[in-house]
Amino acid sequence: MAGVGGELFYAVPAECIEPGTSTSDGYDVQAVHLWDGHVAVTVHIRRGEAALHPAARVEAETRVHLRRELVELGVFADTEVNMSTHPEATNLRRWNGRIHCWDAVAAP
Repeated sequence: MAGVGGELFYAVPAECIEPGTSTSDGYDVQAVHLWDGHVAVTVHIRRGEAALHPAARVEAETRVHLRRELVELGVFADTEVNMSTHPEATNLRRWNGRIHCWDAVAAP
């Protein structure tokens, strides 16, 4: 993952996710589709990670969530959309670079 330490992490309901956000495990969200009680989120490896996972650069992955299921997102140096200020964003925290060490972030 590009940059270790200081990245912002948070959660939003799946139905709120927008293309351009990054998942907490380092994937970019390409598309979001709602149907019935589900949300399909199409992701691919972040732009800066091609050398680590070359196959993931060409193959997208679809993750299915319930509409109100909380999904963990992150803000990295190359993340296009930061939803951490969304009214339904919760559990804001920063990774401080040490094992199991998170710093809580006050809601905006």
